Amino acid sequence: HFRLSSIELGSGSKNITVAGCRSLEPVSEVKGGRRYAFHFSQSQLCLFKDCFCDDDRHEYVCGSKVPGPNVFLRCRSTNNREEAGPHQRWTTGVLYDNVVIEGGELNIHDRGDYGTGHGWTSANVVLYNCEAASFVCQSPWASAQNWAIGCIGTKKRSDRTYKDNLGTRPDGIWISPGVHVSPESLYESQLSERHAKGIFLE
Repeated sequence: HFRLSSIELGSGSKNITVAGCRSLEPVSEVKGGRRYAFHFSQSQLCLFKDCFCDDDRHEYVCGSKVPGPNVFLRCRSTNNREEAGPHQRWTTGVLYDNVVIEGGELNIHDRGDYGTGHGWTSANVVLYNCEAASFVCQSPWASAQNWAIGCIGTKKRSDRTYKDNLGTRPDGIWISPGVHVSPESLYESQLSERHAKGIFLE
């Protein structure tokens, strides 16, 4: 019955794994600042793994200027009220790996003056073997890229309108839309390679 986040990893959070948690039956108004089930907020080197949520707004979300890298791995949501994905103001270095947003949207884009002036949500973010009803993946014009790799769902353009008269934002990099790729998990593959080399976090 939490109203904001079941778990928020806030300022100073580092090297934390949250595994197997469920966010159920949130109780709140359905509006801004509510129902951000699993939330990276000023965290770094953190992992949400095998989590589930229902009836939230921004299910697997990143706040403002999150430095990263951070990972959502094999997480799932149902009965979504709004889009999942980075939320505002230039979050960097997030991996969405095998995240399933049942019947909802998973988006990386410029939200313009939406909400409190969210602007570009993120840079250098990867959606990898994810599934959703639809995806938006845009990249800024310079200095950063965003990727959608092996994602299953309808590729869409953002429905945001912008007051700067610069038109539609550029597409991100799309690889193998509609078909999952190998390895199954980018995070687990890279973790295995590091361990094989004897590299472990201290």
